[in-house]
Amino acid sequence: MVKIDVESIIDQSILRPDATEKELIEFTEKAKKYQFPAIFIPPTFVPRAAFMLKKHPTLIGSIIGFPLGYHTSTMKIQTARYLFHHGCDEIDAVMHISYLKSGEYKYVVREINALTKILLQHKNKHGQVPILKVIIEACYLTKHEIEMAVNAIIEGGADFVKTNTGFGPKGAEIKTVKFLSDIAGDKIRIKASGGIRTLAEVKEFHKAGADRIGTSNGFEIVNEWKKSKNK
Repeated sequence: MVKIDVESIIDQSILRPDATEKELIEFTEKAKKYQFPAIFIPPTFVPRAAFMLKKHPTLIGSIIGFPLGYHTSTMKIQTARYLFHHGCDEIDAVMHISYLKSGEYKYVVREINALTKILLQHKNKHGQVPILKVIIEACYLTKHEIEMAVNAIIEGGADFVKTNTGFGPKGAEIKTVKFLSDIAGDKIRIKASGGIRTLAEVKEFHKAGADRIGTSNGFEIVNEWKKSKNK
């Protein structure tokens, strides 16, 4: 069995609409004890979190068009500019799902490409070009639409396809990640997110082809993983 560094593939998130400022501060302070590639927080909290983690290697991630994807391209671009200006390092943007399902493939590609161009104008805290992940909310899509979505993400120049927001009727599914892996090959990476709560699930999704795991249970999962290593 291939051993994985679980901590290095988890994007720990707090994106609940009822999360208080106190909770967000405590969450960010707690993240200092871990080595996640990124934490994901609401856009309004990015400036505060960027200041708190200024000397910590964990990147600051935030969201655009979350969770429905209905924002216009102009709105998404302006949000990206705001986020990077205030210390954001990674972005998870929701694809315009309605337009994809309506056959507006070129619009979807243009939108992703516009966001990619914004990223190329910035550097994250490690001096690298920021990562863009595009959320397709796979539970709303047919297999054909998922394939179209992946092709649009590749054509648009993004880095990852992300399965779900966690706010749809279903979360990530193993069969979807395997299908994404078959389509994407080595052209883009995969982030599984939505309803992933245990160490066993993280391992299963990684084995299926997910390079990153989005979860709000990252602290507990990593603690369990560290204990299992010491046995």
